[in-house]
Amino acid sequence: MERRIVLGDDATVEPLSGSSWAVFNAHYWDTAVFGRLDMAVFDFLRRCDGPTSESAIVQSIISQSENADPHKLADYCGECLRQMEMLGLVRFIDASGV
Repeated sequence: MERRIVLGDDATVEPLSGSSWAVFNAHYWDTAVFGRLDMAVFDFLRRCDGPTSESAIVQSIISQSENADPHKLADYCGECLRQMEMLGLVRFIDASGV
């Protein structure tokens, strides 16, 4: 069963350039630098009204990407979400708990 993903604590996002953003989580006192794909994942989660699935995120990113390998994007999104979880930006919950 696929786990569901929800946006975690509030984060502060500041643009660094046209293709990178600094994301700070005050609860963890940590900052990450997001590239375009990372920010696309984060923006998708911010637009969701509630828990979503990793497959929904991947499908959204694939639909926005031209000539991208869907398998590589899926792998990247999975790793991106794991990194966001370590920073407290997202939480994973069991689908049965939704």
